[in-house]
Amino acid sequence: MEYVGAIAGNLVLLYIVNHLMKWHVSFITEDFYKVLPYMNWSIGASIVVNILYIFFDQKFIRLGTMPVLNIISLLSVFMLFKVFPFDFKSVGMGILNQIGKILLGLVVVGVIIGIIVDWYKLIRDY
Repeated sequence: MEYVGAIAGNLVLLYIVNHLMKWHVSFITEDFYKVLPYMNWSIGASIVVNILYIFFDQKFIRLGTMPVLNIISLLSVFMLFKVFPFDFKSVGMGILNQIGKILLGLVVVGVIIGIIVDWYKLIRDY
């Protein structure tokens, strides 16, 4: 059941990220289109893998897919960090531009650590 919930949540997220520009969110810049493909790939990969888990809920498959998902996620987060398609000055909170960059940088580091841990678990267990 958790996989169905993850699929549903990712479908909602996919809808949201693909409609943000249409909703004219004031602090999201036109550069968001540059990161959208990476976000779509990351969310789409998560949906596909969760569908796979519904039919093949085995530890080896989860251990084998998690590093791949995290690498795709890393690319998405790194592009958000690099492009940073946000401008919080437009809503009077310019400090959030710096804070957002720092937080995204920390997320990049966290995902890299997660990838290393996932590879370690895969090698250790198989």
